[in-house]
Parts: sequence; structure tokens; C-alpha cells
Amino acid sequence: MRTEQSLTGMAMLAKNSDPPTFRPESTAFGGSMSNLEGMDTEQVLHLSRILMGGSGQVTETINRAQQLIEGLNWVGPDRDVFVSSWHDTHCPRLISLVEELKDASLNAHRYAVAQQLASSADEH
Repeated sequence: MRTEQSLTGMAMLAKNSDPPTFRPESTAFGGSMSNLEGMDTEQVLHLSRILMGGSGQVTETINRAQQLIEGLNWVGPDRDVFVSSWHDTHCPRLISLVEELKDASLNAHRYAVAQQLASSADEH
């Protein structure tokens, strides 16, 4: 449940916010930049790749499960309930998780690129 909430929060951040504008002359708390530690863009880009990879793994799991479920040698009302539960509840939730992972990945990527651009502008 905690992971689901965290992913939902990341997806909301990805959908509802643009990357921040980095301004060296200002900070969120009015302090100086010397008290802040900059983003390690390589780590954030790595996180982005991991999140995107996770979305691919969940997609593969959905596809494998779907094939197995369709090929079940099982007849009766319990099967019908199980298959219905897969199609109506579990599969849609997993598909939503895939989208949330993709959104979080893209959001992390945008933040890292924005930081790289801001840092390269500061160097020139």
C-alpha cells in the first residue's frame, strides 16, 4: 500500500507540475546557495531508467499472466470469478502502475535535464 501511495504521488507530480526553474540567485527558503547540495543528475537519470525498466517488467508480467489465465485448464464458477477479477480489478491496477512508473520516470528525466541545462548555463 505504501508503495502504491508513493507511486501515485510521483505520478501526480509528473502530471501536475513542470520541472522547477533553477535560479542561482534565489532559494526556496531564502537562504544562500552555499547551504544547498545540488542534484546529482546522473543518479536521477539512473532512477529514471530504473523506473522505466520497472514499467517494462510489469508490462511483461501482465502479458505473461494474461496468456496463462487464458490458457487455464479450469472450468466452473470459481474460474469465472477468478478470470473476472483479473480483468476487472487486477489487470487495470497493474496497467495503472505501468503508467505511473512511466510518468515518474519521465518526470525524473525532466528534472535532471532541467538541472543539466541550468548548470551548463551557469558555466558560460
